[in-house]
Amino acid sequence: MNDRFLAAVRDFSLLERGEDGRLGVLAALSGGPDSVALLHLLSAYAAPRGIPLRAAHVNHLLRGEESERDEAFCRSLCGKLGVPLDVLRADAAKKAKEEKKGIEEAARDLRYAYFDGLLRLHPELDRVATAHTATDNAETVLFRLSRGTGLRGLCGIPPRRGNVIRPLLYMTREEVLAYCEKESLDYVTDSSNLDPAWSRNRIRLRVLPELSSLYGDFAASASRAALLCREDEAFLEGEAEKLLASARVGRDVYLAPLLADAPPALSARALRRAAEEAGGRVPEAEHIRTLRKMLAGGGVRWTLSLPGTAVSRDRDRLSFSVRRPAPPPAYSLPLSEGENPLPDGDGVLWILPGGEREKTQKLKNVYKILIYADVDRDKIIGGLSARSRREGDGYRFGGMLRKVKKLYGDARLPASERAVRPIVCDGAGVLWVPGFPVREGTAGGSVRVCYARGRIPASEEV
Repeated sequence: MNDRFLAAVRDFSLLERGEDGRLGVLAALSGGPDSVALLHLLSAYAAPRGIPLRAAHVNHLLRGEESERDEAFCRSLCGKLGVPLDVLRADAAKKAKEEKKGIEEAARDLRYAYFDGLLRLHPELDRVATAHTATDNAETVLFRLSRGTGLRGLCGIPPRRGNVIRPLLYMTREEVLAYCEKESLDYVTDSSNLDPAWSRNRIRLRVLPELSSLYGDFAASASRAALLCREDEAFLEGEAEKLLASARVGRDVYLAPLLADAPPALSARALRRAAEEAGGRVPEAEHIRTLRKMLAGGGVRWTLSLPGTAVSRDRDRLSFSVRRPAPPPAYSLPLSEGENPLPDGDGVLWILPGGEREKTQKLKNVYKILIYADVDRDKIIGGLSARSRREGDGYRFGGMLRKVKKLYGDARLPASERAVRPIVCDGAGVLWVPGFPVREGTAGGSVRVCYARGRIPASEEV
């Protein structure tokens, strides 16, 4: 175990001094076996080398007494090891609701924002160590593969990203547990990790054991494959950067023939990078495929609209510019059970009967934003419909008539989101505005209405 830790440190240059000469580590500590093993290994490594080491624990206040137990355990462990500990108590569920995010995403944002703040507070520290293992890497690769990811997604969890390092990527979870037993290290167990309702838990609890029974230690094999993919991806990205530099003739302007004639693996990466450098949203694979088809088809002049970016061809010049989307035209459409795409091209309203409410978790795994409300079917007047916002819109909840315009203002909803967020109605008027309660007297559990927006790219880091 220690050899694998040292090999990762060596192979990925995780604990070398930075350009400013600093080397200090903040260890993320949840109290689980992975983070306990990491802190134990880092403590043994740092002490004789005079490397500053602190630990940080975030209590997300999500699991009641279990969360309090985890925090107390981390305080006790750091006291025994003589490692200073910083603790943040933050309501992840409240943050998720306020920012219209999933709880996992909100919790992750809280952790990394806290870690960044601690690095600024303690100038002797310059990097954060997290306890991702080869098993986590295998789960991530399978998770992305199931969504049809490309090479970039198959690279898995990076050993280092910015100031975040992962020294346990050569070790499987089973090896971590064996190490904890050998070293007599206590740890706590997060009960939510045993809930098969979460897709990643299902991969961990069911899929990985099956694959390992067929092919040996699948987690270690998948982790090795991810590292090989990362080497290939780094080379291809470097070649794509050279291609883009040779094609550049001005600010966000490139020679179209050079990009069109390049091998697909390079042209796709170069076009994605060009869109990013122009300041637009990162294009998804399907957008890049469409752009490459347009380039291959020739044409003297054309314009293609990508999410947040406009791409124009004028003879042999290809130009990228940030596109300011116009608000969608006024609309009104009936809603039926299942998926109901909205005219903005990015939003969806899902109507889930009571027996299908468990699909909500699946939707959370697909969309960046998911807001939902439960409505009593018997209190719905007529059928459900969705429409764009109108001047004077309002409805009653909490004993008061609420104007939608004021709700948006109080919630500080960005103008871009106000323009596209739908108004859900029934025959009696406004029934629900995503992000706020349903109309007074209509709450129930027989119908779940979900507002979803922004599909998660298959290659996105988890």
